[in-house]
Amino acid sequence: CFAESIPQTLMVTPKKRKHGGGHHSPYPIHHHQTSSLIDRSRRGEISRSSSLSRSMVPLNQQNNLLCGVAPSCLAVIHTLRGGGEMLPVDAFLNAVDLFGTGVFAFSGALTAGKKGMDIMGMMIIATITAVGGGTVRDVLLGSISSDLPVFWIGFPIYLEICVVVSLLTYLLWPSLEERFGWKDSAFPICFSDAFGLAAFAVLGTKKAVDLQVAPILWVVSGLMTATFGGITRDVLCLQRPRIMYPDRTMYAAPPVLGSILYALLTSSSTIPTQVAACLSFITTFSARLWSFNNPRRLPHWKTGSDGSESPNN
Repeated sequence: CFAESIPQTLMVTPKKRKHGGGHHSPYPIHHHQTSSLIDRSRRGEISRSSSLSRSMVPLNQQNNLLCGVAPSCLAVIHTLRGGGEMLPVDAFLNAVDLFGTGVFAFSGALTAGKKGMDIMGMMIIATITAVGGGTVRDVLLGSISSDLPVFWIGFPIYLEICVVVSLLTYLLWPSLEERFGWKDSAFPICFSDAFGLAAFAVLGTKKAVDLQVAPILWVVSGLMTATFGGITRDVLCLQRPRIMYPDRTMYAAPPVLGSILYALLTSSSTIPTQVAACLSFITTFSARLWSFNNPRRLPHWKTGSDGSESPNN
């Protein structure tokens, strides 16, 4: 359909060779550059390699030529040839991943500071909170693939973010809390936390899917990436893990929901991976925000004063 919509004056069909028919594959090229392209091909400056037709030039070199000729059509052509990727989506998830690292590092540093730890303790807890889940994920999945290093080993920017955020929290948070009455439960902080939680859940699930492990491990990887750092933070700070004792809002349910949705969508060959990632991110983020305004708990047992337990919804 795309080829039919291009004006015939801009279509170039490779010339048939003497031995063998040419494969008609029109490309959008300005008319005045037609002869230059054909001459370069005849001189051998563009090598011919194709299982279907020797008159086809390599796709990467074609794209380099077309980039200067018809940049508005290059993305469409690249997608039609089977090499299309929604790079803005991947870039967005990576950016949110770094942002979420900062948010989780802030959460760890703030918790450590309120527990009376010094600045070194704040840095350690902040780092564990931010990268702990991904570290455990990569260690476990690394037993399947030896080519999977722990992510922050190859990208130390994650550690740098943790250190910088810890220092800023130590220096600025006391005055912000005193002057403006800011709390760690303020909506902007919860909003940012939901962003990071959603990004970690999607990226953790995506990594397990890429390794082609069992589907149930997709969900485990997403949940582990999003929450295990927080569990370790709470244990080291001698408080009940929030994921296991959610007093007001659901914390583990949103990443589980997003991971399951990602697993279901990627199981369908008709839905691109990037679309599945976006929908899963939005679902996790929305579910987490909804839990802030609508405090709900999963079914649990209510312990009475006499120590007896009974199911409670």
